[in-house]
Amino acid sequence: LADWLARHPSLGGSPAGGEAIDFLAGPPLSTPVKVAYRIIHDAAVATVPMPILAAIGLRPRRGAIARGRLLIRGLRATLGASPAWAAALERCGEDRPDGVRFRSRPGTTG
Repeated sequence: LADWLARHPSLGGSPAGGEAIDFLAGPPLSTPVKVAYRIIHDAAVATVPMPILAAIGLRPRRGAIARGRLLIRGLRATLGASPAWAAALERCGEDRPDGVRFRSRPGTTG
């Protein structure tokens, strides 16, 4: 899908797309949240194929993916793994992985 989008003849910017990009690049958040959000935003941008980034006027920042991974690891260590992941594992009858701390206890996700 990413390749198809990157080569699509209609690929390009638009006024509405520009407004969305501007909002996503600088949402109305408090300063501490905005700092963390910017790291995640930059990591997400770095995963988009270059032809798409060029069409919408964005460039990946060096080290963005590494910073994003580090932030997510820190958040996961602080907050625990997603209750949605725990619920999905329970629905599938799978055990929770060893060494992963979830925010919910087994049997309470559902």
